[in-house]
Amino acid sequence: MRQATGTYESGLGAHHFRWWSADEPAWVILLAHGFGDHSGRYERYASTITAGGGAVYCPDLRGHGLSPGERAVIESFDTVAEEYLGLREAPEFPRDLPLVLAGHSMGALVISRAATMGVDLGAAGLVVSGARLGRWPAADELLASIDRGEIDPDVGGGHPLLDPRTDLPPDALSRDTSIVQQFLDDELTYRGAYPVPTLRAYLTAQRQLEEADDGAIAQPVLYMHGGDDPITPFRGSVERLANLVADDFEVRVFPGARHSIYNELNREEIFEVLVNFIRRVT
Repeated sequence: MRQATGTYESGLGAHHFRWWSADEPAWVILLAHGFGDHSGRYERYASTITAGGGAVYCPDLRGHGLSPGERAVIESFDTVAEEYLGLREAPEFPRDLPLVLAGHSMGALVISRAATMGVDLGAAGLVVSGARLGRWPAADELLASIDRGEIDPDVGGGHPLLDPRTDLPPDALSRDTSIVQQFLDDELTYRGAYPVPTLRAYLTAQRQLEEADDGAIAQPVLYMHGGDDPITPFRGSVERLANLVADDFEVRVFPGARHSIYNELNREEIFEVLVNFIRRVT
C-alpha cells in the first residue's frame, strides 16, 4: 500500500488530506469522515480498500483534524460539500479512475448534499453509512429553546448536545471498545459540545434534502448502518434516500453493530458488502 498526505486550496486556505492506494488501483473512493473525526482515523478502512484493489482519498473537513477553521464549526454544508469535492482537483488525485463518493455519519450528510446540489459529481456510485439524514428532534427542540431565550448556549443548561462532559458509552462506537479509547486518546479528534452553528447547519441541510426532488440522486447508492447504533437512527435516513435515489438503492443494516461499522467485530462482512458494491458500479 502506498500512502501520503497533502494539501489543496479551499476558501479557508490549505485543506489537509490523506491518501492510500494499491499499486495499480482500479477505482478510487473520495471519503468524508464524521463529526469530530479526521482522515487519520481511517487507516484500517484504507488498508482494507487498497487490499481490494482500490484507492482512498480523504480530506480533513473544515474545522477538523489538520484543516483550517474553528474547531468543529460548520456554518454551511453546501460549503463543506464544495470543499470536499474540491479534492478532485488536487494534482495527486487520480482523475482517470472510476470514482465512488463515500461518507460516514456527518460525512454522509456531506455527500448526500453534494449529490443534490445540481453539480457534476463524476461518480459511479455513492456509499452512505451511519447517517442522520431524516429529522433530528433533539436538535430541533434545543435550537427552538435557544431562540426563545430559554437556554443560554454558552452555559448549556445541562443539555447533552451542549455539554462537553457528556460521556460516550464504551460500546457506542463499536463492540470493540478499544475504538472508543483510541478516539479519546487521539489529539486531533474533537470531543467537545456541538457548536450551535453546526447544529443549525445540520438542520438546514436536512431540510434541503427533504425539499429536494424525488429521484434527485441518479447514481447507485449503498446504504449501511449498525442495527444497534445508539448514536444515529437509520430509519429516517433510509426513508429520505428512498425518495432521493432514482433507481439503484441497496440497504444493509447489520444486526448488533454499533455506529463505527468499519471498526466493528463483523467488519469483514461489512467491507465485503462495500467492495462488492464498488466493483459492481465501477
